[in-house]
Amino acid sequence: NTENEQDRVFNVTFNLKAGKYDNKETYYLFIFEESNQILPKKIEFVIDIPFATDDFDFFS
Repeated sequence: NTENEQDRVFNVTFNLKAGKYDNKETYYLFIFEESNQILPKKIEFVIDIPFATDDFDFFS
């Protein structure tokens, strides 16, 4: 453990599952502590995809 908060900060990348997401809906990221599964953090976010990749076939 460290007292320096910057020593505990890291970046993570998430990939969304394919599907339709409503930009008016609120979604949640739950962060659990690995050893005892307490819920230290619940983060609200919105998924706003400007255009669907299915419609334009950019990745084929």
